[in-house]
Amino acid sequence: QDFIARQEHFELRRKEHAVEEERRRKAEEDEFIHRAGKPKITSAAKLMVRTVVDLQAWEERKKRRQEATRASVEQERAADETFSPRIDERSRRLALQRESRIRSGVSVSGSSVFC
Repeated sequence: QDFIARQEHFELRRKEHAVEEERRRKAEEDEFIHRAGKPKITSAAKLMVRTVVDLQAWEERKKRRQEATRASVEQERAADETFSPRIDERSRRLALQRESRIRSGVSVSGSSVFC
């Protein structure tokens, strides 16, 4: 008898907990929708009329700003890259020979790349 009563009580508490959890989740969801669903805008923004042309112009300005930022970052990165390896004359000649062989279609090992 006691075991069955405890099990029934446990099941009842589990259901109550599930209902309360669902209620809490729904309240959080409603609050999120309320906060994020309708952002407050100024009266000046309400009066603005934007056409497709305006939006395209805005998109172009945005792309130019992004490109300028990207170029600036690239320039900074290039300025930081000051590494220049020091190699002796023999190594320089070997590298030039290797480069000319690659350009002419001959592999580094001496056989043709195009066989």
